Amino acid sequence: GLAPMGAALLPEGAPRGAGGPGPTIERTGQGVVVDNGLLRARFTPDGAVASLLVRHDGAPAQEVVPPGQRLGVLQIAQDLPNEWDAWDLDPFYRGSLRELAGSLEAVEERDGVVRVVVEVAFGASRAWLRWTLAAGSSVLGLDTEVDWRESEKVLKLALPVDVHTDHAVYGSQFGHLRRPTHENTSWEAYRFEVCAHKWLHVGEPGRGLGVANDSTYGWDITRHSRQGAGTWSLVRATLLRAPRFPDPRADRGVHRFGFRLLACPTPDAVREEAYRLDLPVRELALPAGTGLAGLEERVAPLVRATGAVVESLHAADDGSGDVLVRLYEARGARSRVILSAPEMGGAVGADLHGAPSERGVQVEPAGAQAPGGRQAGGAQGAWAFELHPFGVATIRLSPRRPVTGEGE
Repeated sequence: GLAPMGAALLPEGAPRGAGGPGPTIERTGQGVVVDNGLLRARFTPDGAVASLLVRHDGAPAQEVVPPGQRLGVLQIAQDLPNEWDAWDLDPFYRGSLRELAGSLEAVEERDGVVRVVVEVAFGASRAWLRWTLAAGSSVLGLDTEVDWRESEKVLKLALPVDVHTDHAVYGSQFGHLRRPTHENTSWEAYRFEVCAHKWLHVGEPGRGLGVANDSTYGWDITRHSRQGAGTWSLVRATLLRAPRFPDPRADRGVHRFGFRLLACPTPDAVREEAYRLDLPVRELALPAGTGLAGLEERVAPLVRATGAVVESLHAADDGSGDVLVRLYEARGARSRVILSAPEMGGAVGADLHGAPSERGVQVEPAGAQAPGGRQAGGAQGAWAFELHPFGVATIRLSPRRPVTGEGE
């Protein structure tokens, strides 16, 4: 894949996917099975995912869906909070939750991607769930469209996951937070709805599921007894509500939500997938007759970083030609960050406005044994600095200056 904020040259007509054998479609009396060698999903006639098998590097396949459960089901409930109709979601809505049955409308393969379309009709509303599985991909895509015409209802998307855990990890700006999935105390019970900006992850040692999203922030996760032993986790996205006060038509209309499901034991992979979902690759055609000599080097990423996530990159506002890079430590651990920018000649820690600051991180040439000063010049275009857990740093990079001779 492309490096963050990088680019690549592709010949016209070149495949865009990860490559690998094309996905297959098998129709049975119990529904439809789609398989690309990495993921195998079985859809029931009413459109739910009854089984999702994940294969990793020759290891035994792992089943994501708990025994007796179904993934990708819409649920609806009465939503009548005691106060503040448009603001509050009270926990007793769960007592009226019911599943909405759908129907498989289309299954097709085109350009190395299988698409499964499920239609769900309920009340005065209608929804379409469009699943995608591409060749060579370990990501199951789900794009949901809802024509919402209900009143005083809440709509949820249920994703049961066969993992035994007492907490979940929710992505936030510049990091993540953990919340319990149990209700052992009253204050834990009342944290039943949690905000996740771009992604969430539930897992146990060696397995887990990450869910990336492009527009859904409300989630609830509960744990339940599993057939045989242990527990499983029910992940639910809050898609829509329909309050009547102060706006009696709030949320009514057509809404679209994008999700990506990725089996991964830690949050790292789903965090990267969330960035790909929120910041998709843009394709630009080169003008006819464009010379390709040296173009590969010119589209290479300006900066690369290890030990931190590059969040933003832009030119300094003062017109100096300097570049500002903002990075953050994403795992909640102390990290030594290596920032590589071969085209740049100097780096300095800066404040949030981009001005060099003594309070900024202390930057030194990469590989230096002793801490340098505030300013560091890396002959090889690489610098290092320390970040504390979830630390945020702004680095100001200056371009290489031409070397002038004596007397000039």
